[in-house]
Amino acid sequence: MKLPASLISAPPECLRVFVLHWNRPAECVRTVAELGRQGVPVRITVIDNRSEPENLRALIDGLPASTDVLRLDANLGWGRALNEALRPWISEGPEELCAVCAHDAALEPQCLERVVAALHADARLGLACPQHGRPEVVEFSATKGVHLRHVPAGVDGDVVQMPAPHGTLSILRRRCLQEIGAFDERYFAYGDETEIGIRAARAGWRSGMVWGARVSNPGTSTPHRLRAYLLARNNILTVHLQFGAGAALGRAVVTLASCLKPFWWAQRNGLGLVAARARGTMDFFLRRFGQPPSKYFDRR
Repeated sequence: MKLPASLISAPPECLRVFVLHWNRPAECVRTVAELGRQGVPVRITVIDNRSEPENLRALIDGLPASTDVLRLDANLGWGRALNEALRPWISEGPEELCAVCAHDAALEPQCLERVVAALHADARLGLACPQHGRPEVVEFSATKGVHLRHVPAGVDGDVVQMPAPHGTLSILRRRCLQEIGAFDERYFAYGDETEIGIRAARAGWRSGMVWGARVSNPGTSTPHRLRAYLLARNNILTVHLQFGAGAALGRAVVTLASCLKPFWWAQRNGLGLVAARARGTMDFFLRRFGQPPSKYFDRR
């Protein structure tokens, strides 16, 4: 695996953008096109998480020639794959800011422009994101773990402080990452953006969401059982890191209790989701982190 030479050669006034792709070439090509129409100079690198050959070909054929493609030898998930590009950028890249973005992010006009402006206006804002869908803020507690709360929409351009940014698209300050490091690779996906926000707060940095900057991902492609497994395991891990072993045990009890809903619910929503949630809880205590069991990657 060879990093593109341009990974560390863009002008410092550019926004470095890392788009993570896995087997969704049409959505990724659309996202890259929208990133290029945001009124912010960008240098885009698509990180391919070992897509199927036909999907990789379709991706490369559809991307603009100016887009770099970093091909990984395995599906490394979210944080670990992004770290392949983030770590050299943190140590050598000239830009002040970089964005990390899902392959299916749908950006409204001025989305990047507004988030970048907020980061330039507040030197201690280390991580920032646009509004994701409805006006909801990220919250985090020992009992509920990571969850969203609906709030009244704020004034366009204002920043509401949160424990961590939304995961679909966020912009990270290089000096912040130089202090706290890149993503925690134990997560694989779901929750690593929360952990890095908590770590930034401990170092004196702030995370926030910018009102009026909007992004969505209307058709997430993550298999349902995979998402259930990761949310269960990783939520307990984050609670453990922030609040300690006792709180993690309490969160595990809450997670397992949610698996004991009436049988009609399990029939309606799939016994597989209940089993995946229970397996995620067990794997936390067995310290099985990183890539989930392969059976959860099928589309069920």
